[in-house]
Amino acid sequence: DPRSVHFAADGEQYVRDARINTIFEGSSEIMHLFIARELLDPHLKIGAAVFNTSLSMSERRSAFLKAARFYATWYPSKWIPSLKMCAHISVHPLLAPELRRVQSLSRKLSRAIFHAMIWHGPKLEREQLLLGRLVDIGTELFVLSAAISYAQTKVEDSMSSEKNVDEVIHLIKYLGRLTDEKVHILFASLFNRADHEGYAVAQALMK
Repeated sequence: DPRSVHFAADGEQYVRDARINTIFEGSSEIMHLFIARELLDPHLKIGAAVFNTSLSMSERRSAFLKAARFYATWYPSKWIPSLKMCAHISVHPLLAPELRRVQSLSRKLSRAIFHAMIWHGPKLEREQLLLGRLVDIGTELFVLSAAISYAQTKVEDSMSSEKNVDEVIHLIKYLGRLTDEKVHILFASLFNRADHEGYAVAQALMK
């Protein structure tokens, strides 16, 4: 049927355009590399010298002690909810649980980054699939936090009716559940043993 052929050709064009636009807009795998670098930079500034073999042992020892002092307080804080984080943020009572969800998962993401650094050391930057999952988690949390902020503006808008406010809050709570599911799946697959096996298979196929 000529119509089926035409429809299939249009569908292929749409998929190709969507893929190209995703890359051109910079929100694809290309951006993962930049975001991952920004994600690791604060930690690299603190602990990179520890693994730098070009430095003397005394310099590396000094860097280790400095990093140890920092993480001795930083790491425990990522397990304990902070009341100060919410002190200056005023949101609708029904939006507050979603904001706390973002904060809780953000602390978990911070811990995961630290664990990945401990496990892989300087080689972490080569673990592109692991870094991609960490970036995906951060992206999901950013989207939810931005949606909560937008919903709060709708709640505060004097032109918004009670029905509109209820609809917005309902959508945010639904988005929160979706985000929670996506993020927990990503957390569960962070340290996937199949990653290195897949890399080996890819190398063999290239050869």
